[in-house]
Amino acid sequence: AFGGFSMGSACTWSVLMHSLEYFRYFMPLSGDCWAIEDKGGLEKPTETAELLANAIKGQGYTKDDYYIFCATGDEDIAYPNLTPQIEAMKLLTDQFAYTENGIDGNFAYFIKEGAVHWWHHVYEYIYRILPFFFQK
Repeated sequence: AFGGFSMGSACTWSVLMHSLEYFRYFMPLSGDCWAIEDKGGLEKPTETAELLANAIKGQGYTKDDYYIFCATGDEDIAYPNLTPQIEAMKLLTDQFAYTENGIDGNFAYFIKEGAVHWWHHVYEYIYRILPFFFQK
């Protein structure tokens, strides 16, 4: 598994794009993918989602081969950047099977009400996701 908070989230998206042979579970927390540009999730969400999907496909993997759990707070500075990217990813169902319950797909997004960009919220995010990691 690989995960990170804030700038670590941008790193996590990059690892997803390039290292599926080493990691299968990803936890980008409070940060969007910057592979196209800083704030790529906000300013180019469709292109960012397509880049992620194509990078995964280019490595020879399908949506059955990995799991992504994203999280942020609705008052987090990352929320407006990450959310459009997540919404664009939901439309690419050939690579991203969105799940609300954390079980039925390979991709989940948790939004904590009232949470800001603070490392303390990471504890709850990790607590919520760990039961779903390593089940496949």
